[in-house]
Amino acid sequence: MSRLIYAAVAISLALIISTTSYAENIPATTGVVRVGDLAPGFTLKTIDGKSEVCAGEGCTGKIKVLVFWSFFCFPCQAEMPDIDEYNEEVKDTDVEIIAIGLDGHEFDNFVLPFIDKHKLKLPLTYDIPTEDYYVVAEKYGVVGTPTFFVLDAEGKVRNIQLGRLKVSAIKAMVESARSNAFCSDIIKPGARKVSEAKPSSN
Repeated sequence: MSRLIYAAVAISLALIISTTSYAENIPATTGVVRVGDLAPGFTLKTIDGKSEVCAGEGCTGKIKVLVFWSFFCFPCQAEMPDIDEYNEEVKDTDVEIIAIGLDGHEFDNFVLPFIDKHKLKLPLTYDIPTEDYYVVAEKYGVVGTPTFFVLDAEGKVRNIQLGRLKVSAIKAMVESARSNAFCSDIIKPGARKVSEAKPSSN
C-alpha cells in the first residue's frame, strides 16, 4: 500500500481502536517478529536530524520501548503526552523510549505543531519510507498504530501490543523485561529423560 493509503488505513484503525483501550479481533502484527525473538536492528535519525536512535540486534544494553505511531491515529495523539511524561521519568535509567512515526516529512505541517503543542521531549523519529511501506515497520510486522514492542537489554522481544496502552501497563512490561521471566527451551516429548532435564531461562 502507498503511504497515503497507509494514512487512510491508520485513521480507520484509529476509529476502531478508539472505542476501547485495547485492540480486539485485530492481529497484533504480521507475525514476522514474535515474543522471544531477537529484535531486528535499526538506526533512525530523530525528526530534527540532530541525533540518532537505535534498537534491536547490534544495539543492546538498555530496555527499549518502541512506539509505532502516527499523527493520523487518534489514540496515538491521546497517549503521546502520557508516554512523554513517562519518558521524563526513565530517560536517565536503563530504559529508552523511541517513538517511530509512520508519517514522514511530507506531513510535518501536521506533526511538528502537535509536537510543539504538547512539548514532547522523547526521542521522535520518522520511519524510512519505501515505495509501498516503511523499512522498520515492515521488519517488525506492524499492521496498525499504536503498536508497542518492549525489548529487554539483550535485544529480545518481551512484549507486543497493538492498541493504546496506559502507562501503568507499559511500566509493568518494562519491569517484566528486567527479569528472566520466560523459558525459551522447550523439551520435546521423548527427547530426554526427566532426570536429565535441566531448567533454563532467558
